[in-house]
Amino acid sequence: MAAQDAAKALGWDVTFINPEGDPAKMNAAVQQAIAIKADAIAIVSIDASVVQSSLEQAKAAGIKIVASVSANSEGEEGVFDSLVPSLQSGRDNGWALAAQSYLYTDGKLRDVQMMDSEFGYVVARQEGWQQFIKDCEAAGGDCKTLAVTNFLAADITTKLPTLTAQTLRSNSEFNVLWNGFDSGLTFSIQGAKQAGLANEGTFGVGYDGNTPNLDDIRNGGYQKATIGLSTMAVGYAMIDNANRLVQGEAPLSGEEQGIRNKLLTADNVPASGPWWGDQDIRPNYWKLWGVEPAEPAAAETL
Repeated sequence: MAAQDAAKALGWDVTFINPEGDPAKMNAAVQQAIAIKADAIAIVSIDASVVQSSLEQAKAAGIKIVASVSANSEGEEGVFDSLVPSLQSGRDNGWALAAQSYLYTDGKLRDVQMMDSEFGYVVARQEGWQQFIKDCEAAGGDCKTLAVTNFLAADITTKLPTLTAQTLRSNSEFNVLWNGFDSGLTFSIQGAKQAGLANEGTFGVGYDGNTPNLDDIRNGGYQKATIGLSTMAVGYAMIDNANRLVQGEAPLSGEEQGIRNKLLTADNVPASGPWWGDQDIRPNYWKLWGVEPAEPAAAETL
């Protein structure tokens, strides 16, 4: 939504395609962009490796390719002309969430991870979490990952609750239930509750700051923390970079664009709705672009 809002503010003709997680549809979308001679392609939460061949064809045709919350074909570098936020920011977020969880467990962290390794940015989050575990152990702390169970995004609403329950039963000393993104954590928590394993002294943590998860944190539910990702900031940064590239300029990093994620807990979670950032950054971009949208969308919808 934010990327579309930004592109329309620039006066661009936007074609939105939802591939629904289907690689065939992803490749078809890139091929469509090539066929209509698009100036740029903006990709969200799709790693370059999934559509590598088609993206290489698009680059050969002179199309600029920008992406967000993804992994490039060679980590930070590769077929994407711009990638925001960086994978390192994902690692930093993983470390920070582990540190907060360590405090919540009074210095005895025992985590179980439900991991979807399809997404490079989720892998980066896990790498950051595991780095904290290593740092904790090296410093003489009491931290341990008990189990990592893999699942696929296509199985979130079907198999994930059962997989979570099975993993928790086999690791009854856990106190932290980890998932690489909030939408998955919701169903992991469902499985824990249905199996009677969401006991006092245990809690869930995730990433993204989705509204249902923030509601759970607000209401003192099972989830205690998440790393909020401002989709508005990411979407606008991605389109700003596309605009720069089309104009022959160099793109900016996510850090240079001012993208900031935020550790959200009961102490600082918004009173209602999603976390879309602590301020509306769009007027800064509109001023930079020399535009003034007649009816801008409400910030909380982005």
